[in-house]
Amino acid sequence: MAEIDYVVREIKLNYSGVLNLKELYGLIRAWLNEKGFFVMEKEHEGSESEEGDSIRTKFESFRKVEEYTKYFIKITIKANFLKETTEQYYYKGDFTVTFESWLEKDYENRYENKPLMKFFKGINEKLFEKGRFSKYEDELRDLTNSVHNEVKAFLNLTKL
Repeated sequence: MAEIDYVVREIKLNYSGVLNLKELYGLIRAWLNEKGFFVMEKEHEGSESEEGDSIRTKFESFRKVEEYTKYFIKITIKANFLKETTEQYYYKGDFTVTFESWLEKDYENRYENKPLMKFFKGINEKLFEKGRFSKYEDELRDLTNSVHNEVKAFLNLTKL
């Protein structure tokens, strides 16, 4: 099984008002594609109630950094109390956008079934490769904050 090192646990954006969901989805997909990430819509579900509709969409994206390491960014959009407006794709409601990111190491399980190799790999990472993985974490944190700021700007909220 691959090793996961969380870089950004959870950043949330809350927004109440009118929003074009199609444009928000397009912005997130375009930004991730531009940065070289492969994007998958892992989950899309909705429900209806008297107070309004609810939608939950989860995007998972990854980018291979080297043969051993991948960047992952997960973005979840939750919308509650949705009411349709007169314009197409515009909805009024409460929206929450959540961002998480992590490094996935040994995603091909090269060392998982070799205990001695896994032990030496761990020592190598802690002693000799610490700077490289620290650089990867910083870059992934910057990418996560960048997409967070793009969505914030789209929602007309202040940047970090």
